[in-house]
Amino acid sequence: MSIRVFHCKSCGHHMRLFGGRCGYCRDRKLLHQRVISYVLAVLIMAAAGIYVWVVTQSDNQIAAPEHQTETVTLFDIVHETLKLN
Repeated sequence: MSIRVFHCKSCGHHMRLFGGRCGYCRDRKLLHQRVISYVLAVLIMAAAGIYVWVVTQSDNQIAAPEHQTETVTLFDIVHETLKLN
């Protein structure tokens, strides 16, 4: 049994998920109907997530070395905010 998610823009045929053309009229699939588009989108999002994670990890190591870490609680933030007003 095949997965038929998209409809052909020309003939309305239910197209298979894989393949670049309609099985009935052989018209080309649109870009958003191709599996490769979704694979590339997932890979780009994963690469962006890894990039952000690496950048934030390197910023944390530069900004706050292990011997200079300080814990800030919600109480400290509220206390400082009220003290300024």
